[in-house]
Amino acid sequence: MLKTSRTLWSREAIASTAHVIQVERLLTNQIFIDETLLVMVRQGQKSIAWRGQDILVSAGEAILVSAGSSLDVTNIPPSNHTPFEAVWLSFPLLTLYDPTGENESNMPRVLRDVSLVFRQAFDHAVISIRDTAGIPDRVAMKRMEEMCLWLESFGLMLKPAANIMLSQRIRKLVLKDLLKNWTASEISRHFAMSEATLRRRLNAENTSFKNVVTEARMGHALALLQVTDQTIFQIALSVGYENPSKFSARFRARYGFNPKQIRVQ
Repeated sequence: MLKTSRTLWSREAIASTAHVIQVERLLTNQIFIDETLLVMVRQGQKSIAWRGQDILVSAGEAILVSAGSSLDVTNIPPSNHTPFEAVWLSFPLLTLYDPTGENESNMPRVLRDVSLVFRQAFDHAVISIRDTAGIPDRVAMKRMEEMCLWLESFGLMLKPAANIMLSQRIRKLVLKDLLKNWTASEISRHFAMSEATLRRRLNAENTSFKNVVTEARMGHALALLQVTDQTIFQIALSVGYENPSKFSARFRARYGFNPKQIRVQ
């Protein structure tokens, strides 16, 4: 039985947030980040491998990861009896940039010296995304703007995303209806291009139509396993797999471990 209730909350075009819990130390390869995320580690450590760099984020620290990044992530529980925990907050349509030009625009940035006041502002922003009934959208937007100002105090600047890759745009479309049997011809019509052009552009991004759809389903399933109390069967159905065994096999082929390994039993 899960020890902590978990949910994914979202306010469209404002932010999403979730409480991540993971019981086992697991390496997850090539996680694609669709929306810029600020992750606050509560228990354990998060290890990130990005372009040959190893980044370790400990409890009480945070990391900002820009949209469009691809990372290898290991969530490390503090002990065999205590799960890894973190809370993330997304910044839709925003991306990280460095006005000095000294760092790569999508390099993950760690916030080591996080003050109590910063953590309180983070918690207030999270609450504003969760409490859709009690907190108006305008207030939630102001709290997210406050978080942007706090990030600026660390020298971390966010700006509206300029060039969004085609694969990202397709993923966002697929995520709106994971039960739909998406076809390349249908997607190409949606983006007003020929199917040949769509496949050529995806090939230039080192991916394929089939891979983008599969990644959207598997990535969403991974998130649901970490941040909700849904059963594995429910998650399989929600991402378009009527057969849980086929879902588990595809999940294991993608990530190298079974869905149940993420969960506290």
